[in-house]
Amino acid sequence: MSDQSRQFPFSLRPIATTALLVSAAMLTACGGSSSSEDEHEHTEIDTAGRLALFDSDASQLKVLDLDNSEVLASMAMNGEAPRLYASPGNRYAVAIQRGDDLVSFVDGGLYTEDHGDHMHDYAETPSMLTLTLNDHKPTHYSSGESEGVIFFDGGEAASSKVTVFSDATLGSGATVASLQLENNMHGVAKMIDGHLFVTYRDSSITDTTLPAAVERYHLDGSSFEFEERYSQACPRLHGAAANAHSLGFGCSDGVLVIDLHETGYPATKLANPEAWRRALASEPWLPITMLRSWSALPVTVCSRSIRNPPLRSTTSLNSGRALAAWPRASRPMAKCFMYSAMMAVCGCLIRPMVGS
Repeated sequence: MSDQSRQFPFSLRPIATTALLVSAAMLTACGGSSSSEDEHEHTEIDTAGRLALFDSDASQLKVLDLDNSEVLASMAMNGEAPRLYASPGNRYAVAIQRGDDLVSFVDGGLYTEDHGDHMHDYAETPSMLTLTLNDHKPTHYSSGESEGVIFFDGGEAASSKVTVFSDATLGSGATVASLQLENNMHGVAKMIDGHLFVTYRDSSITDTTLPAAVERYHLDGSSFEFEERYSQACPRLHGAAANAHSLGFGCSDGVLVIDLHETGYPATKLANPEAWRRALASEPWLPITMLRSWSALPVTVCSRSIRNPPLRSTTSLNSGRALAAWPRASRPMAKCFMYSAMMAVCGCLIRPMVGS
């Protein structure tokens, strides 16, 4: 696949309205130029996309054609039911099996190559990549404009690690870079504009594996160079989210906000509202603040209750199934819907966007 490949535009359509993608799936990659001596058809594919789900009864990851609900591929996956996410360019499914120390990748088969005088769309058979990540306890996954980041929590015998990849590097069977951290922690990292913002836990913290600070690195070739550890404390940090202007980390006493537009990426601490502080003091079982969404308007901070945890999109629930989708996505919708009369599927349905 060319490094110039990109996501091709899709039209939002009801599922199972045409069988166009079935015939397009028989196309093969073409090479060479578009000269009169080497002509080939300029292909544009109109499709609702493809959907990956895990069938716990069969222990298989299946890829569905959203135009006609046909199963295009079934791939055996041993171990626990994976959590499924879409890669930054929405071509690949990222399958995380935390208990098995394993991250796998599935090529959805939909992509576009730049042939110079035109863009050529392809719809190929989905396949499992040979590339896997095998570090200890892969947990939090975040996806930016061009990079995906997986945070490996580590454990008593292994420190945490961060691995960054892109759709382009996955196509080459490689990653962008990795960063080995000093200690283990239940942390998170975000890759934004060539900078890695990652959580930090000092070894003196022994009552929890949650981090309490944030560090910043920049990408230098195939490695990360340290820049700064923010002085603002973020105790029991859990969760992070970003928009075009700011990056936020959820702390037990508020939100640590990093300005992405100012030189040096300065940070500000926003304290919890007084009502929250009173509730935390009177109800010790109340959860750690977890930052889950970050819009262009005021930040939304959700309390994750131990007694009544919220629905987590793309996470396998009681049904033992999880979802990811291709291709280009708009804002995900966490919901439950019926895939068939006998199987309830809960997760994150990612819809294609018009002209994206």
